[in-house]
Amino acid sequence: MLRILVSIIVFCGVAFGNDDAPTWTVDQAMTNLQKGNERFVKGKPKVWDSGAAKREHLAAGQTPYACVISCSDSRVPPEQIFDASLGELFVIRVAGNVTPKEVLASADYAVGHLHCPIVLVMGHTMCGAVGAALSESDFPEPLNTLVNEIRPSVEACQSKGYGTDDLYSGVIKENARNGASTLISGSREIEQAVSEGKCVVLSAVYDIETGKVSWQSQLSAVTMQKTELESHPVTEAPKAEEPKSDPSHKSVAKTERKDDKASSEQSQANRKNSGSKYKH
Repeated sequence: MLRILVSIIVFCGVAFGNDDAPTWTVDQAMTNLQKGNERFVKGKPKVWDSGAAKREHLAAGQTPYACVISCSDSRVPPEQIFDASLGELFVIRVAGNVTPKEVLASADYAVGHLHCPIVLVMGHTMCGAVGAALSESDFPEPLNTLVNEIRPSVEACQSKGYGTDDLYSGVIKENARNGASTLISGSREIEQAVSEGKCVVLSAVYDIETGKVSWQSQLSAVTMQKTELESHPVTEAPKAEEPKSDPSHKSVAKTERKDDKASSEQSQANRKNSGSKYKH
């Protein structure tokens, strides 16, 4: 009986990780993500060790430096996009990178028990799920439930004045931002870690054609200065303030709208060439 009990304890420790495991800092994690994506874009990935010794080491537990929530699209694999090795990323994938309770629970675990200092919700260009949400069609269940998770982002962009030309790219960004906000409002573990400066929750958009990840500000999680969008986000918890009083927010928003227009023009060209409204 004692042997069985010991086996169960060992199994749980291996399967679910070690709460006392050493943690990464926000700066270290952000550097890893950014440098990894740079290597991916340049086509110069590291030669990672995935041999028996590495797998045996990971069998004792995991200490990922980031939790990445991304779309299930086969063209959007986070481990490759960020040029990460085994055990470095805690990845949650779901069509449309939506954040229902199952995804929220997984992210909660990543922060509360694995101590991930960064949680990233990453949308991507040419997202079929967003294209479905932009349509006025009803879909069979359970697909319709998933599409309805994205439709509030469509309504938000429409209320902001997005036109037909930039609505598609705008919803992709808005959906990622909304997902990040949901993580903070829906998880006590994540909210507390953010308020204590131990974790930041960010959103980004991956460009399928260029391979580049474009980072977005997430004001409810961390205030990013315009000059830091390509370096490091602020690691301290933000003070509550109105978005309109934050000049960096305005700069980021302005930059994002320019990106929306450029992305929209590219998307229009792609759709014209492909003959379909949304490229899946």
